[in-house]
Amino acid sequence: KYDASISSQDFSRSDGSRTYATGDKGNINIRGLEGNRVLTLIDGIPIPRFSYGRNGTYAASRLNYIDFNNLGNVEVLKGPGSSLYGSDAMAGVVSLRGLRPDDLLQDNQPSTFEISSPYNSQNSAYQPSLKYAFRDNDIAGVFSISKGAYSELKRNTDSKYINDVDGDIDSYYVKLIKTSGNTEYNITFENINKDATTLGSSYYKAEESLDSQTDIRESERTRISLGFNYKSDNDKFIDQVSGQVYSNVMENKSNYETNDGSTKENTKVDLDQVMLGGNLQFINNFKTKNTNQKLTYGFELNHNDAQRIREEFTDDASTGSYKSNPDSDVLKLGFYVQDEIKYKKWDLITGIRYDANNINAYADDKWYDSKKVTFGAFLNNEAAGKPISKDFSHITPSIAAIYKLKNNINFYGKYSMGYRAP
Repeated sequence: KYDASISSQDFSRSDGSRTYATGDKGNINIRGLEGNRVLTLIDGIPIPRFSYGRNGTYAASRLNYIDFNNLGNVEVLKGPGSSLYGSDAMAGVVSLRGLRPDDLLQDNQPSTFEISSPYNSQNSAYQPSLKYAFRDNDIAGVFSISKGAYSELKRNTDSKYINDVDGDIDSYYVKLIKTSGNTEYNITFENINKDATTLGSSYYKAEESLDSQTDIRESERTRISLGFNYKSDNDKFIDQVSGQVYSNVMENKSNYETNDGSTKENTKVDLDQVMLGGNLQFINNFKTKNTNQKLTYGFELNHNDAQRIREEFTDDASTGSYKSNPDSDVLKLGFYVQDEIKYKKWDLITGIRYDANNINAYADDKWYDSKKVTFGAFLNNEAAGKPISKDFSHITPSIAAIYKLKNNINFYGKYSMGYRAP
């Protein structure tokens, strides 16, 4: 957050009526653009920000699904990056790399333990973690376990305006690596749980004539990935190949309840995202008469199955189970190629990517019930609106040039394009 043209929002804003999006927690702003215009990846796996429904009340931030204890490196690309990364990379890309054994092990060190417990006085947050890394011939691994808690921000105001927050974090992370010749194989398992219970401030309850207000959030992400990375010792047609397949399952539950002494209202929301995907990338380094070039090309495939169910109660009597968004399957396919050319004092980088997106939205009884619950009775199911599926494709180019005037003085220019699939 101290880097030029980048800012981050560590905490959500406090608001009793919940009209502010809790999805803003962990938001990253690059050169004035933020939200879903910044692509966030963990080991090449996208971590989206969810914002569904009539307002931002039930949004879920990317921070719900990230534990910094499990990260080994962070890279930020400023400016549009869709020519290499595809949809959502309008403002830039935040690429997070998971923890590796060599992040903890020194040269020739067979094993190590690391115990840490960061503390943040802004919200009394602490998260003790235990990490163990080992290396035995051609096998290496790292294990990380952490458990923590946090409270509401210590805001500079009277305590009656501050909500009471009780949050918990649990995280488990395992990466195993086997090396065979020039090829490295890896398997990664990660499970993150973040829960929070928020009680409305006394000021808000008095303003809204409430006896109580409770907001319970539960988030969980589980990913399993299998990958490989091959590097050639010699100059070949293909110098490096890497790829992976993965499963990334995310869930966000919200339970919001108010009680004014005579009526208790309760809204439960459950968002499920099941993401399956894979990618394959090739790199070739070669020389011509006057240039050194690095050619990078590959493809990505990603399938996302999502549903969000909402259920409302009044005095423990259900008034309806419905979906504020229709279920949808999203299939994303992308092909890209990039060439980095070095010629004397010039570096030239050109790239182009083709993306195809298929959004298949479909209806069921709970989707049509959304009209009944939110706007009252109607004569036929079509009054709720039939979901619309959509096919979308996009070609994204980019070109950049750097002129090295001296060792510490460069001039550069770049034209690039960013987009976000509907």
